[in-house]
Amino acid sequence: MSVKNNQPAGKINEDAVNKFLENQSKQLELADKELELQKKELEINALYAGKTLTVNEKLLTKELENKAISAKNNLIFVGIMTTIFLGTIVYLGVNNAKDLSEKLLTIIVPAILTGFGGYQFGLNKGKNSKNDNFEMQ
Repeated sequence: MSVKNNQPAGKINEDAVNKFLENQSKQLELADKELELQKKELEINALYAGKTLTVNEKLLTKELENKAISAKNNLIFVGIMTTIFLGTIVYLGVNNAKDLSEKLLTIIVPAILTGFGGYQFGLNKGKNSKNDNFEMQ
């Protein structure tokens, strides 16, 4: 039997047990503090997510309102321009200026159709580029 620190081999001295217990209690305290930090982090993340959702909801609502206003304004513009165009054609027809009205129609109608086609092409091109940008992110 060997003797170490006046203790027989195989026996645990009281200081070692006390140090072990002290270390265990410190580890438990540390684990408790880590759990508290994780809990606080989760609470902060939940608050952040809630605020983010609220902001996104407001932005989406504004965007939909803006699109509705834009569509309304576009319809008003097209209506006014159509009224002016048809009024001019009727006025010229009533005042026996059929040659002028035919000339006006041959110039304006292709311009309107070309403009409308270009506008639709631009809309579709814009939609495609938005989708491409989204996929790249």
